[in-house]
Amino acid sequence: MRILWVTPQHPDPTASGGGAHEYQLLREIAAHHEIHVVTSAGYLYGGTSALPDLGITYEVVHSPTHPYPRNKFEVAWAMVRARPTLVLWTMRERWHDLSRAVEAASASFRPDLLHVSLGELAPVLAAAQGRSSLLLFDSYTRHVERRLEVERLPRRRLQLLVERRRAAAWERHWYSKASAVASVSSVDAARFTDLLQRPVSVIENPIAEEFFTPPTVARSRDTVAFVGSLAYPPNTDAISWIVEEIWPAVLARRPDAKLVVAGRGDDDAVTVPRVRQQVEAVGGAFAVDVPDIRPYYWQAAVVVAPVRLGAGLRNKVIHAMACRAPVVATPAALEGIEVSADDVAVRTDGADFANAVVEALNDPEPARQRAERAAVAMQRYRSDAIGTRFDSWLREAAGTLPSP
Repeated sequence: MRILWVTPQHPDPTASGGGAHEYQLLREIAAHHEIHVVTSAGYLYGGTSALPDLGITYEVVHSPTHPYPRNKFEVAWAMVRARPTLVLWTMRERWHDLSRAVEAASASFRPDLLHVSLGELAPVLAAAQGRSSLLLFDSYTRHVERRLEVERLPRRRLQLLVERRRAAAWERHWYSKASAVASVSSVDAARFTDLLQRPVSVIENPIAEEFFTPPTVARSRDTVAFVGSLAYPPNTDAISWIVEEIWPAVLARRPDAKLVVAGRGDDDAVTVPRVRQQVEAVGGAFAVDVPDIRPYYWQAAVVVAPVRLGAGLRNKVIHAMACRAPVVATPAALEGIEVSADDVAVRTDGADFANAVVEALNDPEPARQRAERAAVAMQRYRSDAIGTRFDSWLREAAGTLPSP
């Protein structure tokens, strides 16, 4: 089967979140299909693409991105025009430029299926000349709803209320154009099923085999780690919560504790330096764009995921569990992950979250036992298992496999 794959990121095994996720899916199906990737991401990890090693061709389509409004007057004016949200509106040229690239590639490549990753590129589905599939990593409507839960400024709440209504209308309109739709989270899939009035499949994030390998370093008794894409808004919010409320409460009872924040910076020259300053201001260590993230999971006495915003299924959590790291997380961080409540410490309040971290540091054996059970549960997310389900879903979307 010939698949024309469109994505806003560059699939790579060393990329942050979504880029690594897409690479694992491509790696699992590349031997069975002829694949051409069209991406709007010009940034290559390590300077070269890993896709040719899989036998996959690719092209990069460069599009301008408009700056985010700088003040409340520009925000107010943008709100009049922005569809569906201000962030996506700044990237609107991508839809046109990628659609033209899809039309050109379709003429020569003649795909059996146009596959689009991420909802932000859903308008490209209009360029499909045949069957199409859409894989959603999260829900923009639910992103806005989560921000409303924590936002207190009236002006911003008004903006978010407008964006929620527009995001729901946008998702309903564009996502319905795909022949098949899937989401990485069962929670998001249920929302989309209701929104689109049609079945939405669940294809969870795959965990690469290397996360299940035995650790090469010993686990610390005092290190608390946060791992994630360092420019991603839900993660920057989580880090702010850590340094402002959670970490001071931990240090009050465990002054010897060490905080480590690590992850991809995605070449961000504004947000990442600000986050570094926050972390280092409370004595934490900051590591960006490390070649291998696994040692940070292996060494941590506790991996924390105090996530309040966003949607989808969190790589940072399933990777930590695959690496047998004890985890303390919010309910939002665990959405869509099939793990028992007995296998991870779940906390919502900042003080309770800090208490759970201190308990894991002071009494590591129960935390270790929880982590071992969670690692067993993560076996269902292995790349080969998810890849097999993803391949079947693609074939069904293309009409080459009968629906069950």
